[in-house]
Amino acid sequence: MKTLATIVAVSALGLASQVMAAPLHMSIYTQGNQAQIVVTEDGQPASGIPVTVSGVNAQILKTSEQGDVVITNFDDNARSYTFSVQQPDGSVTETKRFLSRQH
Repeated sequence: MKTLATIVAVSALGLASQVMAAPLHMSIYTQGNQAQIVVTEDGQPASGIPVTVSGVNAQILKTSEQGDVVITNFDDNARSYTFSVQQPDGSVTETKRFLSRQH
C-alpha cells in the first residue's frame, strides 16, 4: 500500500511539473481561409512571441501587442497549417488547423 501511495505521489508531481512547464497558452480561431493565433502567458496577451507557421512554406511571425497573429490562406487550394510556439523550457506547443481556399 505504501508503494502505491508513493507511485501516486510521484505521478502527481510529474504531472504538476509538466503543467507548470507550459506557461504560454496558444488558442487558434479559424473562419474560412483565415486563422487568428492568440498567445497568452498567465492569462495575459503575450507580445513579441515567435509563432512558427508551416503550410506550403514555413515562416516565423511575432505576436502583436494584443498577443495575436492572423494568417490568411491565399492559395487556390485548401490546406492544413501547423502552428507552433516554443515554451521557455524549450518544449514546443503545436496545433494543426485546416484553412479553406481563397474565394
